[in-house]
Amino acid sequence: MEIQRRNELLRHLPRALDPALREGRVTACVGANDSFAVVCREALTRRGVRVPTDVSLVGFDDTEESSLCKINSYNFNYAGLTAAMVGFVVGSAVSKPVRARGVVTLDGWVVERGSVQTVRGG
Repeated sequence: MEIQRRNELLRHLPRALDPALREGRVTACVGANDSFAVVCREALTRRGVRVPTDVSLVGFDDTEESSLCKINSYNFNYAGLTAAMVGFVVGSAVSKPVRARGVVTLDGWVVERGSVQTVRGG
């Protein structure tokens, strides 16, 4: 994430985050992508909030940045997507995704890195 955008998010995120943290309502933060999750982790850490002890944190895209910051992330299976697209374009069976009504379904997966607290039933 570019530095200017990151700093802007860090400046504005507290307006949304602080009231919820004060009221104890936040148990998890889900970033729209890994870049936002990384910024959220920094904002939480600056406030003394421990990830995952106090708040769980996840992102999407499974980027190197989320790996370095130990943030759980969803991997959309871009390698499978690329193989399916190439197979479609060249007409070969590079991969065998599930097809239904012209839609190709590819499995993604959660990459666990320790940023989510285990929820225990009670």
